[in-house]
Amino acid sequence: YAREKEEMPILQGPLFQVRNFYLLGLLSRLGGLYKALSHDWVLPVIFKSIPFAGGTNLFVRRSILTAINGFNPLSLTEDLELGVRAYLQTNTRVDFLPVISTEQTPPRWSQYFNQRLRWASGHLEVMRSLSPKTSLYWQLLIQGPLEWLVYQFTGLVVLIMNGWFLLIKLHMLPAIQTTVSPYISYALALLNIPYILFSFYCLHRYAYTFDNNLRSDSLFGRLDWIKLIVSALFVFLLPLPYTYAIWLRIIGKAPTRWVKTIRTAE
Repeated sequence: YAREKEEMPILQGPLFQVRNFYLLGLLSRLGGLYKALSHDWVLPVIFKSIPFAGGTNLFVRRSILTAINGFNPLSLTEDLELGVRAYLQTNTRVDFLPVISTEQTPPRWSQYFNQRLRWASGHLEVMRSLSPKTSLYWQLLIQGPLEWLVYQFTGLVVLIMNGWFLLIKLHMLPAIQTTVSPYISYALALLNIPYILFSFYCLHRYAYTFDNNLRSDSLFGRLDWIKLIVSALFVFLLPLPYTYAIWLRIIGKAPTRWVKTIRTAE
């Protein structure tokens, strides 16, 4: 890549945001694992339709930065905005660089939520700058708001099924429903199994990127599999900051200021 004088793309490598895994809360560790898998599997596919730039593990020629007047410091997602602007103004594509980088995930749910809310709001902000007549606008729509809503819907379906299963076990449903429930109650509970198995696969796949010096020596600190099972039951919360960003955009209260995400000490 470095020897190319012309047509050299912007390079974006995968980012596994789980280095501080052992310091993360239940939902943050699940979100970090899923994001790592997304960068691992989905990122190379995204570049075929969207000039996505992820900030960390990003490599840009200086001539491109000069041609487009650098980063936009007012953008909520200055990396995505840069990739889109470079594509529109200089026809520079983004290519996948198979060199792994690790980073931290915000440890607490409130911090995680605010970071993802900023990402989603910035995505919508970039969409707003484009004309609906362009194919790029529709690609950002499909791989942004529409995708977030699908994830939110599927997560809520599992939540509703979990609630139904719990009500069945507590004998709190009407008699007509309880006569049917023995045949379906355990089937409803099994809806959680794919999420749990998927989470354990991610745990095994990215464990080599965890900072083991941060792992607690206590018994509870070593029972990571229990924490993962519990967090998988609340998977419906992970898309919430993204769908909330859509709502804030609709009512005209979208975030307008970039705020640095709080990280854990290393």
